[in-house]
Amino acid sequence: MPDDRAGAQRALGVFSVAGLAAVLAASATAYTVIKLAGATYLAFLGTHALIHSQGIRASPLFRRSA
Repeated sequence: MPDDRAGAQRALGVFSVAGLAAVLAASATAYTVIKLAGATYLAFLGTHALIHSQGIRASPLFRRSA
């Protein structure tokens, strides 16, 4: 049944988050590693967005005609 599967997945997610929180609370090193990995990933996403941006394109409604 779909409802049973969704409930099991939700419970697994809750237990995963609780387990990760317990590990991070017990280990300052693990917390620092996760924090640095997150910062690195955000820097990667920002750099990727800047490199691949096309800039702001003007809407045809606001272009001046020649």
